[in-house]
Amino acid sequence: MLDISSGAFWFVVTVIGVALLGAALAWGAAYNARRDRRKDALTEAATREQYDHPNAGDSQASPDAEHRLEAQR
Repeated sequence: MLDISSGAFWFVVTVIGVALLGAALAWGAAYNARRDRRKDALTEAATREQYDHPNAGDSQASPDAEHRLEAQR
């Protein structure tokens, strides 16, 4: 068993930490590459609508957000 004060323990912890961080970065890069950038404008319009009407109670984009998107084009 590895003693917590030994250099071998910290070497293993460091190697596993770097491997986990690398895996997380690779997953994030792959996820970002697969996203649909065509939906960014709709997402921005829906977010703006949520800020304008925070107590609307509906988590989906309202028709008003889609009208704003059309007006921006």
